[in-house]
Amino acid sequence: MAPVSGSLRFAVGGETIEKKIEAGPSARFVPGLRPSSILEAVLHPDEPRIQSPAVDWIDVRYPDANVAIFGIQLHWILWFTIISMVFALLFRKRFGVVL
Repeated sequence: MAPVSGSLRFAVGGETIEKKIEAGPSARFVPGLRPSSILEAVLHPDEPRIQSPAVDWIDVRYPDANVAIFGIQLHWILWFTIISMVFALLFRKRFGVVL
């Protein structure tokens, strides 16, 4: 309902486990999956791993980040790809790229 930066707290097996959350219209770092396994912690280093054996992971899903450019709304990664390709084609001679 309003912008927030905080933590969700879960009581599991006599322990309290926290998960950071971010919500609002401005651009912020959003921590991803919080795992308990060491391997998953290497792949998702956003937060410390969960030490409780009762919980495998905690994940909060956020809506995709869409960006509107020239009235066209696409996911940010699509805009990044399109703009990168356009600039690569425009500057290919300057960088010695041969098609």
